[in-house]
Amino acid sequence: MSSVKPKNGVTDRMILADFGYPWLLAAMWSQCNEQWVAATSLIQECEGKHDPYFENEWFDDEELKSWQEMPKIGELLTNH
Repeated sequence: MSSVKPKNGVTDRMILADFGYPWLLAAMWSQCNEQWVAATSLIQECEGKHDPYFENEWFDDEELKSWQEMPKIGELLTNH
């Protein structure tokens, strides 16, 4: 994990970002909003069953604590 701000170097791809959640979030820089947009996982109850879903959340650049490159699928499959 790097604490160096990636905004100027990785604005064209997705990263794994630490915004203070207990887990990393998939995030991308939005040039339009000048903020990070991240997929946050949520869960609700639907007819007595858990119903997970994703929702976008926006973060200012100073909220990014650390980050790492998003692993490529081949790396994930060969490193387990």
